[in-house]
Amino acid sequence: MRSFITISSLVSAVLAAEPWLEEPDTGLVNYLASTNYTENSLPLLKDMRAVPDFDWAAEAYLGDQQYSFYRTAAAGEWSYRNNLDIWAKIKFRTRMLNDVSKLNETLPVTFMGYNFSAPIFIAPAARGVYGNERAELNFVDAAASENILYTASIYASKSIEELGAQKHNDTMNGPQVAFQQVSRYLHYKKTY
Repeated sequence: MRSFITISSLVSAVLAAEPWLEEPDTGLVNYLASTNYTENSLPLLKDMRAVPDFDWAAEAYLGDQQYSFYRTAAAGEWSYRNNLDIWAKIKFRTRMLNDVSKLNETLPVTFMGYNFSAPIFIAPAARGVYGNERAELNFVDAAASENILYTASIYASKSIEELGAQKHNDTMNGPQVAFQQVSRYLHYKKTY
């Protein structure tokens, strides 16, 4: 009787697991076949149809080492899968006949005394050179052009000096504001 209870609880746990679909067919591959897209190159950003298309493009463009670095950095894939699944859980409440002409006026935010155009930021991403030769310099440029915050990784491919030299002077705050990720364990001496 005990074994039946144990087995039935295990079976119910297995049946409760959600099936995992690696990359749903968004039609991107068929669409790209009808354009002048060449294999192992980056598709144009305007051709991306859905979130899984970015994963497909990364896998098609990056080498095995680079792709696996970014893919496995997601904590045993739980984080990776959750990041994809969470989009299905977002519920938009429609608002009929609301004035949206001043929507851009509601996005700017002040964070730690600095002004930014939106309440989002570019998070620290280590070893950006795996994705592009200019690496984190692209993040600095993108953050400046959109007036959002960029936080550099402690393990960035480019030095703090290189990132500082890349900063722009024509942002909402004047000189561009960027934060630096700090890891207290970087120079921490372990004692046992």
